[in-house]
Amino acid sequence: VSHLSALVPLKEMFGYVTSLRSLSQGRGTYMMKFSHYDRTARNAP
Repeated sequence: VSHLSALVPLKEMFGYVTSLRSLSQGRGTYMMKFSHYDRTARNAP
């Protein structure tokens, strides 16, 4: 069993569960919790 903790922008999490399940043969799980708002660059996509 491994536990990973990270701060990740929300837009980077879309599609994560699909990748996780694929890489872990359906056994991987995750929990997502809001941390904070942050400013972005004016020209950010």
